Amino acid sequence: MNETEFSAIKEIVIKRMKDVFSEIPYGIDHTLKVLQNAECLMLKNDITQTERQVVVLSALLHDIGAVEAMHKYGSIDGKYQEIEGPAVATKLLSGLGLCDSMIERVCYIVGNHHSKDKIDGTDFQIVWDADQMEQI
Repeated sequence: MNETEFSAIKEIVIKRMKDVFSEIPYGIDHTLKVLQNAECLMLKNDITQTERQVVVLSALLHDIGAVEAMHKYGSIDGKYQEIEGPAVATKLLSGLGLCDSMIERVCYIVGNHHSKDKIDGTDFQIVWDADQMEQI
């Protein structure tokens, strides 16, 4: 997918993410900061265009399960975000023309983003590091 096509998808995902986080507005600010961190970290890593797109989508959706977790468990704890996030991410990414393998990769990262031992690639490491930068 070329950069122009991906840029349009990114904007749609940002809007959808903001809609989900309307109940937890600080989630929007946190997410956009993590995306900014990830974009800076990508400049320091030699990654493919596909990996870059996975990082952007994963950064935008890494905490997307928080609202559903709050409803189901009364908590936005990371373990609940990991449980609920992949289904929400899949729903938000559907119909955008993304290949199944990209959606699966994004959902893997979203579903494990609080589990350091699950990091299995540079794309996931960048999202992990970008999120950790906001925890300090």
